[in-house]
Amino acid sequence: MREVTIAAIQMSCSRDVKENIEKAAKLIRAAAEAGAQIILPSELFERQYFCQERRYDYYDYAKPLSENDAVQSMKALAKELAPSGIQVNAVACGAIDTEMNGHLSDYDKAELAEEIPAGRFGTPQEVAELVKSLSGINNYLTGQIITLDGGWI
Repeated sequence: MREVTIAAIQMSCSRDVKENIEKAAKLIRAAAEAGAQIILPSELFERQYFCQERRYDYYDYAKPLSENDAVQSMKALAKELAPSGIQVNAVACGAIDTEMNGHLSDYDKAELAEEIPAGRFGTPQEVAELVKSLSGINNYLTGQIITLDGGWI
């Protein structure tokens, strides 16, 4: 078993997507310089977190992975850092049962759970288990988006 250092990147975001992506990249490089292996939840740094309100116009922000600026930026960063043995991967989570979703009514939660093929929200423990398992797989896994969504997204 190898020893791995993981950096969890959290940051405040502005409405400027490019600025947010550059800020995330700077923080990732700093973590890499400190010797971390990196797993970065991609949806948390592109823009201000918008899923706290159920506004369907926010869905217009969604893009295919091949066109998503944040995803493409992280893939480029993975290529940049790979020669140094630093892995950059993202976990794309679906609905996870956390305080972030605390604003949803029980009715809204049940309605949303019905849309998820697994029939429920994921748990923080499931996210943690996935991140832990990724850190021990191998040194070759980098530049990937791993989806944890119960079949929803």
